[in-house]
Amino acid sequence: MSLAVFEIEFPEHLPEQKRRYWSDQLRDAGATVEEAADDRRRVVCEEPKVHHHVGWILFHTAIAKYCRVVATAGAAQAQASAYPKPPSRRIARRSMVQSTAQAWLEGAPREDRYR
Repeated sequence: MSLAVFEIEFPEHLPEQKRRYWSDQLRDAGATVEEAADDRRRVVCEEPKVHHHVGWILFHTAIAKYCRVVATAGAAQAQASAYPKPPSRRIARRSMVQSTAQAWLEGAPREDRYR
């Protein structure tokens, strides 16, 4: 298991309520968020799936307007291009349904395929 650690910094003028809100969003994604200083948080991801999701959140969502990544450690990278958009669950689900239907059609007797 490889850890990915991001250290993020919020601007001094950002209210504590907003800092807590964004920290909670990162926790909801599966990360552990520790207070490193008054305006800094250490975001620790223990699983690769969580690491990539948290990287996406930090670089490609609204939180990027409220904080910046000031340091990384482990598998974490400080560049947005390292975190491509994750596939949506809706597309993945639709793809699974289509592949299940395709498998059924391929295995079904010819006369049952178009009923």
